[in-house]
Amino acid sequence: ERGEEKAVTEETETASPSNAGGFNSNDTNTVLRNAPLVEVARVLAGVRGYVGNDSGITHLAAAVGAATVAIWGPTERRVWGPRGSRVEVVDGAASAGEVLEALYGRM
Repeated sequence: ERGEEKAVTEETETASPSNAGGFNSNDTNTVLRNAPLVEVARVLAGVRGYVGNDSGITHLAAAVGAATVAIWGPTERRVWGPRGSRVEVVDGAASAGEVLEALYGRM
C-alpha cells in the first residue's frame, strides 16, 4: 500500500516499543508506524537492505546509505528518483525476482 514501508534489519533490537510508535518486530523485520523521522532514519541507517516505493522514506533510506531498491512511478525516476552508489531504481512493473536481484546487487 502506498506510503507504508518496511525496513528489514539484521538485528531488531535497534528500536524498541518505548521509542518508536507502533513498533512491531520479529526475527527479520522492523516495522515503524508514526515514528519520529529521526527514529526512522536511525533504523534505516542500520538495515541490510530496504525496498520501498516512490516516497520520501525511500529517499531517506538512500540518504543514510542503506542498500536501497526504489520501485518507481509514476514520476520521472531520472529527475525525482533517489541517488547513491547503493541505490537501484526499478520500474513499478518490475517482478519480485527483479527487485530481489537488484537488492542483492546493492548489498
